[in-house]
Amino acid sequence: MKWKKLHLPVWLAVLVLLFALLFISDVLTASHLSYFFEFVGYGGTFAYHDVGHWLYWGLMLLGLGICLALGILRRRKYGFPLWAGIVQPVVFLVVAFLGGKLLYLLENLDSVLTYGLGLDGISLFGAIFLVLAAAALAGRVGPVPMGELLDFCTPFGLVLLCCVRLGCFFQGCCGGYTLWLSNNTPLILPVQLFEVVLDLLLLELCFCLERSHVRQGLLYPVFLMGYGVLRFALEFLRDTPKEWLFLSNGQIFALVSILLGALLYLHFQKKAALAQRKGKKRSKQNKASRAGQKS
Repeated sequence: MKWKKLHLPVWLAVLVLLFALLFISDVLTASHLSYFFEFVGYGGTFAYHDVGHWLYWGLMLLGLGICLALGILRRRKYGFPLWAGIVQPVVFLVVAFLGGKLLYLLENLDSVLTYGLGLDGISLFGAIFLVLAAAALAGRVGPVPMGELLDFCTPFGLVLLCCVRLGCFFQGCCGGYTLWLSNNTPLILPVQLFEVVLDLLLLELCFCLERSHVRQGLLYPVFLMGYGVLRFALEFLRDTPKEWLFLSNGQIFALVSILLGALLYLHFQKKAALAQRKGKKRSKQNKASRAGQKS
């Protein structure tokens, strides 16, 4: 796969970082909330929130298109037919959306009962956890092992996270703390963009692992642990309520994600070691059988 050697996630991460620095620098040089760029709004947010709503859903469609392209480009490595390279990204996104809405519902039950459940609210860890559960079930009842299925779907999850967080920035939600600068100008930390940068670097790491032909079942544990770590750290920059042991819900779910990733890694490591022992035992039996035939 020559396209992977272009390191596109790294270059995209650089562009997103420059985009974030553009907003920050405009705030730092502003005078009395008068920004140089018209698209820079209060505190360094995106000024056109009405447009941001459409950009959010446009990014969701873009994410679906990227996932379909990745599914088609990567299917040969996994021995999947063309239809599987198309269907699996779609199924992944549907399951992820349902998982995200379900956890959002549980986290915001009072608000949902009062105002109803819209399309916008989503909890990203719900998406990650339900995909893991669905892959475990599919691995038991289907022809594709869970590890192989999760490896194939891991980039879809990171693409989805990047698109969601970009959409959050344009909509003006999920931002960071407001810092008051010396000239009495507010700066709202663009944590959404920081997360996109780190998600893209994590995507590049997964592609590197995939190129190196590592054992089956490594990518999703790396994804769970890596995203858990970066999300736990970034939550300290967000103004989310921190009630449980001075941790936010996102940080608690991040710790669960790290734990699940470690357990999943140990599971696949044990499985690979068992398969290796069986392979050596079978090889010895075959050698003994051939030696007996010669004698």
